[in-house]
Amino acid sequence: MPEEKEAEVTAADGAVKDKSKSVVMIFIILSILVMVLTPVITVMAVKMLSQQATKTLAKAAENHNSEIDLGITEVNVGDTNATRMVQVDIVAEINNDTLANYFKEQSVENKDGKQRIIKSMLITILSSKTLEGLVSPEAKDKLAKEIKDKLNEYLGKFQSDGMVTNIYFTKFIIQ
Repeated sequence: MPEEKEAEVTAADGAVKDKSKSVVMIFIILSILVMVLTPVITVMAVKMLSQQATKTLAKAAENHNSEIDLGITEVNVGDTNATRMVQVDIVAEINNDTLANYFKEQSVENKDGKQRIIKSMLITILSSKTLEGLVSPEAKDKLAKEIKDKLNEYLGKFQSDGMVTNIYFTKFIIQ
C-alpha cells in the first residue's frame, strides 16, 4: 500500500509539473505574441491616423474660406432728413477663391469684376435702414444676413461654384 501511495503522489507531482510547465509555456507564448503584435498594431494605427489627417487637411484646403474687404461705405441714415449718417467697413467671407474676381473692379484682365455694382447694392441696402434698424446688435446681425443674401442672389446669376458665407463689420459708426 505505501508503494501505491508513493506511485500516486509521484504521478500527481508529475501531473502538477506538466500542468505548471504548460501554464508557463502559455504565458511565454502570450508574452511573445504581445511583444510582436504591439509594434505591428501601433504602426498600422499610425498609418491609418495619418491617412485620415491627410484627407482632413485636403478637405480643409478645398473648403478654404477667404475674406474680401468691401471697403468703407458711407450713407445717410433713412428717415433722418440727411442729419445722420452711417459709416461701415464691410468684409465678406467667401468659400471659393474664384468668387473673389467678382468683388474686384472690372478691367481688361478681369471681365468678371462687379465691384461698382456690389458697392451700389451696399449703399442701397444701408440707406434703406432707419436709425433703429442699425443700432442694436440684433439689427446688425439682420443687416449682415440681408447683405449676404443679396450678394449671393446677385452672384448666383453669374456662377454657382461659391458663395458668400458670412459678412463682418470691422467698423460701424453712426453719427
